[in-house]
Amino acid sequence: MYAAWCLLLAAPSERATTFQRHHGVHASPRSRSRPGSRAVIVMAARDRKVVLGLCKYSHDSSVAVVDAETGQLLFAAAKERLTRRKHDGGPVGQLVEHALDSLGLSLDAVELVVSNNHHFRISDYEKRLPFAAAIGYVEEDALDSWNTLASCKARKMEISHHIAHLFSTAPYSGFKDEHLVIVMDGMGEAFREFARSRGDGDTGSCDYATELNSMPDSVQAQWMPPLAVLNTAEYGHREAESVYRVKNGMRDVSLEFKRFARENSPPELYNHGFENMDSLGAVYSRISSHIFGDWNACGKVQGLASYAVEKSERLRRTNKPFMRGSLLDGSFRVEWEHLASLANTNRWSESKKNPDLFSQYVCDAAQVQLDLETVVLDLLHGMQKRTGIRHVALAGGVALNSTMNGRIIRECGFEEVYISPFPGDEGIAIGCAMYGYSSIHTNSAECLTQASMSPYLGREYGKEEIDEAVSLHAAWLDRVKVKKAELFSCVAEMLAEGKVVAWFQGRAEVGARALGNRSILADPRNASMVDRINVNIKQRETFRPFAPSVLSEHVADYFEADQPNISPYMSVTVPVLKEKRAVVPAITHIDGTARLQTVSRVQNERFYRLIEAFMDLTGVPMLLNTSLNIAGEPIVETPIDCIRAFLASAIDVLVLGDDVYTKRAPTRALRDSLVRVVDQTYFRVEQTRNMEGDVSYTHMVVDRGDGLETRIKFDCAEEYELFNLLFTGEFMHGSATDEPTPVDVIIDNCLEDEDVLEEQVIQLLESLSEKRLIVIE
Repeated sequence: MYAAWCLLLAAPSERATTFQRHHGVHASPRSRSRPGSRAVIVMAARDRKVVLGLCKYSHDSSVAVVDAETGQLLFAAAKERLTRRKHDGGPVGQLVEHALDSLGLSLDAVELVVSNNHHFRISDYEKRLPFAAAIGYVEEDALDSWNTLASCKARKMEISHHIAHLFSTAPYSGFKDEHLVIVMDGMGEAFREFARSRGDGDTGSCDYATELNSMPDSVQAQWMPPLAVLNTAEYGHREAESVYRVKNGMRDVSLEFKRFARENSPPELYNHGFENMDSLGAVYSRISSHIFGDWNACGKVQGLASYAVEKSERLRRTNKPFMRGSLLDGSFRVEWEHLASLANTNRWSESKKNPDLFSQYVCDAAQVQLDLETVVLDLLHGMQKRTGIRHVALAGGVALNSTMNGRIIRECGFEEVYISPFPGDEGIAIGCAMYGYSSIHTNSAECLTQASMSPYLGREYGKEEIDEAVSLHAAWLDRVKVKKAELFSCVAEMLAEGKVVAWFQGRAEVGARALGNRSILADPRNASMVDRINVNIKQRETFRPFAPSVLSEHVADYFEADQPNISPYMSVTVPVLKEKRAVVPAITHIDGTARLQTVSRVQNERFYRLIEAFMDLTGVPMLLNTSLNIAGEPIVETPIDCIRAFLASAIDVLVLGDDVYTKRAPTRALRDSLVRVVDQTYFRVEQTRNMEGDVSYTHMVVDRGDGLETRIKFDCAEEYELFNLLFTGEFMHGSATDEPTPVDVIIDNCLEDEDVLEEQVIQLLESLSEKRLIVIE
């Protein structure tokens, strides 16, 4: 018998790199629906009419569905949750079908469609789609009828970007009194579209609402630059910051202030010229791009800024601001020469071994954070002084900055501050749907003020779907027998023992934060959890902090906060009490703060009961909570997504509804076992080589039949060789077969090479099993 271990792999040109199972390769994952996509979470009445809100063709495409009669928000989700691509944009056909199907509705139920894309008008763009698709400029799925809604008889309209932000937030603030809504983001609607909307030059095929044509007396508001300048400007301008006054249950909405940022570079250049605009969000994103090479890594910038806590006074004295001045009096300026002169752009990967580079990035992050806080607090102080209004709601991507939000609550003197769970563009579709509802009920707009709103708006997966997902992965899962009545105490005990738990419950959250239905949970008393989760589970930067989810009635026992429900959506950073920082080190950031989620029984009873059980056991009324996802992916959506993340990471325990699972450990008595290669829909092998042509590493890209591609990295060349031998049937007389291979045959073949040890073969088999490429039976 030959020495199988020494088998030389053929060169890539001589061996096919795509291994196909007997039933062949399916079409592109985009063209396939995912398992369980037909389930219904709400059985709607046959005559129910709805408003469909869409954010499409930009980043963070999303869909929302609102009851056209009651204004109830029935469903909302981002496209990224289905495609597993973070911030995924483009067409929304698959998501529209998913949303309506989840509610048991058809397109006939849609009474009105309201959309937004802040780069261009959708109606004009979709007229050009057939030509663009024919010459390959856009993907064919853009022409899908579920995306264009060409067959939908409902009326269609578009609204401007900041109006969408306004209507995603104001209806849910709970404010009965007059209040302000302040929208701050990176880039909104172009003023040229505002001008078109009020003149004869509007050639769009549907209605289009802006402040100029939908809000009485908007021309009397403070416009920066003034309207006369905007109307004749040589350069284009886009929305940057807006302030609205809302009263009488949203029956009276008026514009108070609006600033446009100039388009300083051609919009076709890198990200629509975004990095060269002087909006608050764009400048902050510019630093994000400078440090991390990603304009959308602003959360990382905020976390990194805290490492300058000991240098804060020095920063105030010596660092040059990136932004200065006041928005309201027109003195605001961006120091473009300073930004352009920053050294070491996009070298974050080198900063781990270069303390000076790390310090530079910390100072850059801290400076832009300080600038943002200074400018925004000046804006809020000014608007409060100007209007005398004591309640404010924040919207736009800038409102995701929890450190800034904490200072607003502590220092601006408002009686109440509201930040929604979806202040960024992930909430645009919701704003579109709510605006549509208001346009139907123009005489009863007080209905827009909702008594409460749940952030859990995705679809709910039934027991059959969960059981189906488990059965697909049964070879790698062991169910833990837990009585239903003891679920919370059992999981709490596991957490207290140092286990990391994946917690999957009910409907998925909408927005950037995991709020207790799609969460990774751990013990906040265990300081080692920070590196363990960052490095071993989420595979991300070690400076990233973790949030505490704390019972609302115990907030003041651990944090400098005087409101029990100060942060129900994980939107506010507050100081941890000095005497408690050593008690909960895993959620205390380097500057002594934490971005907290306050949890009430009404908001999320199951999550509340779990934290309560942990408190009964440990005396600590909180858990470490971070989003349930693995590196490079958004928060999990389906039970299959959840199990994939669990098995692909170092998470210890999985809780799916009422069921608890651990990973099945391979038996050590492997010689008596059988090995079966997992039947994939398709997979291909990709190798990366260095300049000398040697293989640096090998990846396998796998589709397990759920329409999603998973990248698996082989730990070493020997692991790939062993898998290849198993797949091709070399251990079974050189012919591929679906029959399992006895482990003793594998080991005996490999041991013909004198340099190979039995323990090495066993370790490789176990590793392949953990990667779900083989099953050991």
